[in-house]
Amino acid sequence: MARVLIGWELGAHSGHVRRILSIAEMLTRAGHAVSLALQRIDAGGAGTRGFPLFQAPIWPRLIASIAGTSTIRTHSEADILARLGLDIPGTLSALIAGWDAIFAAARPDVVIAEYAPALLCAAAARIPSVGIGTAFELPPATMPRFPSLADKPAVTDEAALLALTNGELARAGRKPLAALPAIFACDAPIVSAFAAFDPYAQWRETTLVPPQLPLPIPFAAEPRGPEAFVYWPENFAAAGKLWDALATSGLPIRLHAPSLLAAQSNRLAAAGLVIEPNPLPFAAIVARSRIIVSHGGAGITSSALVAGLPHVVVPIDLEKSVQALGVTRLGAGGWSPPRSIVPERFGADLKALAHDPALAARCRAEAERLRPLLGRDCADHTLDAVERLLSADRATSNEPRP
Repeated sequence: MARVLIGWELGAHSGHVRRILSIAEMLTRAGHAVSLALQRIDAGGAGTRGFPLFQAPIWPRLIASIAGTSTIRTHSEADILARLGLDIPGTLSALIAGWDAIFAAARPDVVIAEYAPALLCAAAARIPSVGIGTAFELPPATMPRFPSLADKPAVTDEAALLALTNGELARAGRKPLAALPAIFACDAPIVSAFAAFDPYAQWRETTLVPPQLPLPIPFAAEPRGPEAFVYWPENFAAAGKLWDALATSGLPIRLHAPSLLAAQSNRLAAAGLVIEPNPLPFAAIVARSRIIVSHGGAGITSSALVAGLPHVVVPIDLEKSVQALGVTRLGAGGWSPPRSIVPERFGADLKALAHDPALAARCRAEAERLRPLLGRDCADHTLDAVERLLSADRATSNEPRP
């Protein structure tokens, strides 16, 4: 039996906790003792699963009271890290100190980092590490710099940010990075995504594994259901004029938006939308729907592809824009930034896409191509990686860790 610590730092969607809990339960069944250190200890019912639970060190601009202190626009991962607080002197060394305290309590033999670059920095050369995440969340650590993922150059001076980061690493007693992407370096990267959603494909040296999805996902054969299913876990206002646009489409709309307030829900219901207060099994979505509209999260976009359902993405950040472009490149739907929505035009386009037989045929063909790729997912591959690292560690040294 080994002690395994799973840590999560960045990202906000529920897929992080679902993936973590799936891995934690698989590791437990294999006989390992698992602890969790989570950005949000209230998320996904993690506190009810019986795992020892720590509050992960918080990146400063994830805290609401100071989240608005950065005006950096995000066109690259360097921009994202700077916006979260890597550009603030003292941040990275403090995050590492926080992880060191958790290491002292949990005494892990292996750490698993879920979009957790500070955890990887803390563990580097000290504790074997597995990095897990989507293709966006786990960039190749061997890149010379972070590329722009938008149609504009990165905002951050990456050389200056690297110098600041290396100063912080020195303060924490860690070795410097040769390039900023090495902040994601780990002993075993497990990248869970379809190839269409990998913005770093040309630099990727490791093989992707299938995304972790709510299986089984039925195939949306003809005839499809009549509805448009809308999933919006983000802030109501972030959707812009999407709500008005949906009402103009003439399609029956079924909406699951967990952040809706009662007044907002009542307003949308009065406009004719059916509000689902609780998550729906994906099988029920497939049975009722002919098209999906969402914010572009990795889970919903990948699930729609596997089901063979067309998808319209309304991305609210850089990561979701990557998903939106992937859907578009595959010919499986379309996308529009929230600020660009013209309600009548969007509604008419949505209705046309929902009833487009050529689009439906392309989506079915893509689903037939992707479905055979499903099988052993991120949890299976993570367990394999943990076992490999433990075996290698036992073979090389019986000395206590620094």
